[in-house]
Amino acid sequence: MIKRFSQLNINNANILLKNTENILLLANNKLSEISKNANNIECAADNVLSPLNEIFVLIAEARNQASLFAAVHTNITIRKAAEKCTEKLSDFSSKLYLRRDLYEAIINVKEKDLDDDAKRFRKKELLDFELSGVNKSQKIRKEIIKLINKGTKLGQAFDRNIKDDVRHVDLT
Repeated sequence: MIKRFSQLNINNANILLKNTENILLLANNKLSEISKNANNIECAADNVLSPLNEIFVLIAEARNQASLFAAVHTNITIRKAAEKCTEKLSDFSSKLYLRRDLYEAIINVKEKDLDDDAKRFRKKELLDFELSGVNKSQKIRKEIIKLINKGTKLGQAFDRNIKDDVRHVDLT
């Protein structure tokens, strides 16, 4: 069962990790449904944009709260588990924006049937996919994923160095 991170009793690292796995499973199931519609000449916004938005909200909430737990939780085991969750969620997001089938599905959603908010969402998502490198070769996309993952790990190490530092300055 998936719970929002704000509803979790975060006193057990396994609960945090299991919930992240469940969130990723749900997101992947939604992505499978979107991919089925990717080959349609004209995709409906309800079959592509709405589930994609739900995925983004779900992943963003989970990653933000996992990052918070990694930064401030008093239990080191929970902090390390939260770091693993953040890595998994970041990896998922980076791979998501490099999926050509999702990009094609968004392109196939015709603007004529969309309200202004949905048109803006479609336009922004297409831009995000393009800026992430979805139009690049498979080889370049794999390198992009490696670089993003390396950046995530370096960022976590940087944050860990700051929060674990015990040096202080006495002022008189």
